[in-house]
Amino acid sequence: MTALRRSLRGQIALGMAGIAIIVVVLLFFVVSPYFQRTFSNIERAEVEKNVSRARNAVTAELSNLESMSHDWAAWDEPFDFVQGTRPSFAEENLTEATFVNLRINFIVFLDSAGRVVYSEIYGLEGVETLTPGDILTAATPVLALWRSVDDTSSRSEVLALGDRLALVAVHPILASSHEPPAAGMLAVGRMLDATEVERLASQTTLPLQVRVIGDPRNTAGLFATVTGGNPAAPATAVVPLSADTVAGYTVWRDLLGEPVAVLGVEVPRDTHLAGTAAVRWMAFWLLSTLAVLCAGFMVFLDRRVLLRTAHLTRDAARIAREQDASQRVLVGARMSLRTSGRTSTACSHRLKSPARRLHRASGSTTTSSNRRATRSTSRRKMGASSTRTKRSSTSSATRKRKS
Repeated sequence: MTALRRSLRGQIALGMAGIAIIVVVLLFFVVSPYFQRTFSNIERAEVEKNVSRARNAVTAELSNLESMSHDWAAWDEPFDFVQGTRPSFAEENLTEATFVNLRINFIVFLDSAGRVVYSEIYGLEGVETLTPGDILTAATPVLALWRSVDDTSSRSEVLALGDRLALVAVHPILASSHEPPAAGMLAVGRMLDATEVERLASQTTLPLQVRVIGDPRNTAGLFATVTGGNPAAPATAVVPLSADTVAGYTVWRDLLGEPVAVLGVEVPRDTHLAGTAAVRWMAFWLLSTLAVLCAGFMVFLDRRVLLRTAHLTRDAARIAREQDASQRVLVGARMSLRTSGRTSTACSHRLKSPARRLHRASGSTTTSSNRRATRSTSRRKMGASSTRTKRSSTSSATRKRKS
C-alpha cells in the first residue's frame, strides 16, 4: 500500500513540478520582458514629452523676446535715433531699470549700413561679460537673413556667445506705421545663464539643463544618438543615467540649421521603478499562489484519492490471495483509477479460476459416466439382437426339418 501510494504521489508531484517549471519559464522569459518593454516605452514617451515641454518653454521665451523687440523697434523714436535726429533717446529710455524690468542683458542698435549706433551690455547681477563685437559676431548668421531694407519680419533664436548661450531677437527698426524701408536693425538678448535656466525649470517644474554644443559632457555618442546619425533630423535621446534617474536630450539648432546647444531634462524613473516593482510583486504572488494550490492539491489527492486507492488495492489483493469471493471491499467514494481496476480484475480472475477448474472437473466426470452408460446400453442392445438372431435361426432350422 505504501509503495503504491508513494508511486502515485511521485507521479503527480512530477507532473505538477513540470507545470510549475513551465509557468516560471513563461513568467520570467515571456511575461516579465513584455511588461519591462511596455514600461520602458511608457517611460520613453514621458521623457520625450518632458523634453518637448522644455523646448516649448524656450520657444515661448523667444516669442516673448521677439514681441518685446517689435515694441522697441517699430517706433518713431528709435527710428529717428538710428538716423541721428534724436540723440537723447538712449539716455531717456535705456536705463538700468529698463534692463532689469525687461530681463535683458544686452541691446544693440544698427543703422541701415550695419554700423553700431548704440550698444549696452548689462548683467542682471551687475557684471558686464560681453562686448558688442561678440554679440555681432554671434548674430551675423541671423542678420544675414535680411536681404533688403523692405524686409520687416523679425527673427529670434538661441545663439552661442563663446562658451555661453543667449536668447536673441532681431527686428528691423521701423516707423510707428510699420512701413518699410527699415532704418536699421535692433538686437536684444537675454543670457541663458543658471538663473534663467532655473527660472525656466520652475515654470515647467522640470530639472532643465542647457549646454553649448561644445560642452565636454556632450559626447560624440550622445550627439549621434540625439541626431540619429542625421544632423538635419530632430530627435530626442532617452538615456538612463542610473537605476533611479533617466535623462532626455535634444539638439537646438539655429535658423541656419547649425547645432548650437543641447537641451536636457533629468527626471526620476518613477514609471520604471513602479513597473519593476509591479512585475516583481506579480511574480511573487503568482508563484506563491501556484505553490499553495499545488500543496493543497497534493493534500487533497493524498487524503481523498491516494489513501482510498491504496486501501482498495490492499484489500483486493488480499481477497485475491485468499481466493475468498465472500469477502467485500468497502470504499467511501467512487474510484476510477487504473491501478485499482487492474487489481480488482486480477482478484476476479483469481477467484474465478477454482470455479472454472471445478466446473471442468465435474464436466469431465459427467461425460465419462455418460460414455460408460452409452457403452452398456450398446452392449445390451447388441446382446438382445444376437439372442433374437439365434432364435430366428433355430426357428428356421426347425421349420426346415419339419418340412
